[in-house]
Amino acid sequence: GTRIPVAQIAELLAQDTEADELLEDYPALTRELIEAAPILAKAYPARGRPRSRPWAKAEPISETRSPRG
Repeated sequence: GTRIPVAQIAELLAQDTEADELLEDYPALTRELIEAAPILAKAYPARGRPRSRPWAKAEPISETRSPRG
């Protein structure tokens, strides 16, 4: 009855966690679901804010120059 994020299972597998250990920790899972987790996590990435902030490296707009040029 507990929801387990697919991304969390995929991340644990990427960290070399054994499937048997996951089955012990999460008895609601099946081996098939564990095997499908990395595929599903890649196909449906988590939504939300981007991890990187590309705007953080942008130079600030000068006070003497208008933003429109």
